[in-house]
Amino acid sequence: MKHYLKLYLILTVFLWGYPALYAEGSPKDALEKMTELVQSHIVPDSKKRDVAAKDPSRFQTYRQQNEKFHSEISKYMDFELLAELSMPKKWQEKYWKNERSKKEFVDILKQLVEEIVYPRGKDFFDEVNLKYKKEVPLKEKNRVSLTCTAAIKGKEGKSVNVEYHLIQKGDTWKIYDINLEGDWWTESFKGQFNHVITTKSYDDLVSLMQKKLERVKKGTAF
Repeated sequence: MKHYLKLYLILTVFLWGYPALYAEGSPKDALEKMTELVQSHIVPDSKKRDVAAKDPSRFQTYRQQNEKFHSEISKYMDFELLAELSMPKKWQEKYWKNERSKKEFVDILKQLVEEIVYPRGKDFFDEVNLKYKKEVPLKEKNRVSLTCTAAIKGKEGKSVNVEYHLIQKGDTWKIYDINLEGDWWTESFKGQFNHVITTKSYDDLVSLMQKKLERVKKGTAF
């Protein structure tokens, strides 16, 4: 179960104010809407894997079907904040000197999540029943933490906790970090990004992510 949401494994190569009354819906509403979109429209990772090698044409059909819903699902994600919290400050200051270079990185990260995590999320959500707890305001303005218990279907007493950090942007709550059994996306990413940049270079990191994305789109990597 754990591997479905651990994007950091995929990349390894190599949220005091809480103005909920002013938002359209609650953090829980946002998570439920996003989950419903994934469950209703995304072809699961397991199904894509089954056809990737033997029927590349069908694999691309599944990919294109998923792609139609990426923008609708991704409106509940804050990829820019995810990237900012994942990239060490010293490297942001050195390599994100303009919006273009930052946008390039954020776009690649966004596409990796869309292409890999959404299909894996479909598999995960199909295997669990979700129960949300009450959201808790974080010290940063307009941010909350919301935990849900994912009870595994058919296995009484078996469950995992998933903690989401969300930020209010306009009238929408957006996810910017996820913790599955102790592992935060941003902390995992930060360690890996720093390692690649330190031992190789920032350009190598971007190149590795681009190549990973290309392979994922071809069905030769998952």
